[in-house]
Amino acid sequence: MRGSVNLDAIVKVASKLDAGTNVSAAITIAASEQEFWELLSIHFSFSGSGTPASSSVSVTIGGVGVFSRISVVKHASQILFPRGLSKYPFSNNEAMVITMEKGGANTTAKLNVTYR
Repeated sequence: MRGSVNLDAIVKVASKLDAGTNVSAAITIAASEQEFWELLSIHFSFSGSGTPASSSVSVTIGGVGVFSRISVVKHASQILFPRGLSKYPFSNNEAMVITMEKGGANTTAKLNVTYR
């Protein structure tokens, strides 16, 4: 279904739960010749004894930035895309990268996404 979203596509989950202390967390959804990617949600938090510094969550598809938000939260938070987030024009065979920047000393980033 090139050029349109398959709403019956199976929703997939990817996680990066322990990136390490004061290290960015990144999830890469590999390119597919048959599909383009649509992001449905991002769930993220910091854990550890430190206080999170200013951090950002960003999404690139095929190397093009399609979303960015600055966030400072220690508790769990989420960003929902009810209609999905993708790059237009739609293009198969492009990787999607979701990155949560490091949060500071003694913090560990936790990142989960749903996509189709």
